[in-house]
Amino acid sequence: MRKNAFIISCMFLALAWGGKVIASAEADSRFPETAAILQILYADQLSASRTHWAYAQKAHAENHFDIECLFSALAASESVHVDNFQKLLSDLGVEVEDDPESEISVSSTKFNLKITLNIDLAGIDQKYLLLIEKIKPEGHESAIGNITYAWQAAQQYRELVNQAYSALKSFLGLGKSPDEFFVCWICGSTVADIPREQCPICKGPISNYEEATPKWRFYDAINDNELLTDEEKACAKRIFDLIYYHQEKDSDIAIDRNIFDSDLYKKWGLGPKREFSIEEQIYIMGLLDMAAMWEEYNSINPDDLDESQKQYLEEMREKYGPGPLNLREEIRKKEGKLSEAQEAVLDLIEALCGHEEFGDVELIFFAARQAKQ
Repeated sequence: MRKNAFIISCMFLALAWGGKVIASAEADSRFPETAAILQILYADQLSASRTHWAYAQKAHAENHFDIECLFSALAASESVHVDNFQKLLSDLGVEVEDDPESEISVSSTKFNLKITLNIDLAGIDQKYLLLIEKIKPEGHESAIGNITYAWQAAQQYRELVNQAYSALKSFLGLGKSPDEFFVCWICGSTVADIPREQCPICKGPISNYEEATPKWRFYDAINDNELLTDEEKACAKRIFDLIYYHQEKDSDIAIDRNIFDSDLYKKWGLGPKREFSIEEQIYIMGLLDMAAMWEEYNSINPDDLDESQKQYLEEMREKYGPGPLNLREEIRKKEGKLSEAQEAVLDLIEALCGHEEFGDVELIFFAARQAKQ
């Protein structure tokens, strides 16, 4: 009776958290219980990934950067399980369509950790054991294996979240939480240190582990964009880093829906519309300016400068030396400090070119950007 009650409660959870499930005419009738349980876990992991991503954003806003990394890793790991469960459902002839994302309740980082530990991860051993026992008679080994992966990964979450929560609530600051996490993109194993020999969950090679930084979704989207060159991808990531660490974040950003159909977004964008982080929204809103600056920067030909540009370069060399110049340091030496406008322009140019040493092209671009301010 308890098992049935647990399964029924999970079904309600799946309905509440999203994901329309459509069984096609070719749905495999040999695995009805397996398909039902996979539907439950797909919805559960999708909701958990979205929630932990929201928690990561809150931790970032509160300057808990180590916990931001932790929640980002949990979200990344859960996205692995979402993909695995979706593939299994597809193989069973069951199609999944995501519902619009529901609102997520976010509190303080400390309370978010407490909720994750005492509610979300409470009873995971009983939960997964019951689900696996439910589908064992049907003998779908891949489903059993992937559900076991999710279970073992959840046990890792519990240990990591407990460590972070203990460190955060310690008034004496005696605890310490890791600030780097790695996720196996096969099974979702989540660790603070990459194993020496093999993944402890799926037993795969450690090359399957990648660092799950708070920027993993952005990086993944940019890496998957086949319209960008490697140089353009690197530039987009540097621009995003600049936004992520330096720009003040506005919580009320309205993205024009038309941008998603534009050629500009198709080239520089982040794929289908989803729940974008504040930093991603800022990036999207600035695509027009970023693309224009990239084109302007790359259009500068040091062998074809006009007289005013040549004169400007001579003046800069006389003032700061022959170069290449670390203009930020040179201005500080001569003038004591940089203005906010100069800092902003230099940050932008360094993000565009990828280095601090400025040659003729960067100096000309610096002059052009200052003239526009």
